[in-house]
Amino acid sequence: MNPTSPSQLRGLTAAQAASLPPLLLALWHDAQGNWEQSHAVAQEIATPGGSWVHAYLHRKEGDDWNAGYWYRQAGKSPSRNTLDQEWERIAATLLAEGIPTVDSCNSVSDSQKEGF
Repeated sequence: MNPTSPSQLRGLTAAQAASLPPLLLALWHDAQGNWEQSHAVAQEIATPGGSWVHAYLHRKEGDDWNAGYWYRQAGKSPSRNTLDQEWERIAATLLAEGIPTVDSCNSVSDSQKEGF
């Protein structure tokens, strides 16, 4: 299933999420309360979108300095919205722009997909 909205992305089962592109997989893991797995995926994505997700995750962690670095890498200003609002904005933006497939950006290793 290819989600078309942030709410659909949040509601995917683990089996459905397993085939998501890495950026969406990182957001899905975060939505499921798995910050560590989300971070493991996001930090391997060397794109502005990957940096944006990475920034959000460090902001969520409370590491504003590290988040600031990743916001700059993403070409984004640090968010002043709630974490939920920022997650929704990132997801909506990435879904609207279309997401690169695993083959067209840094791929996620099998060990990073574990935990489903």
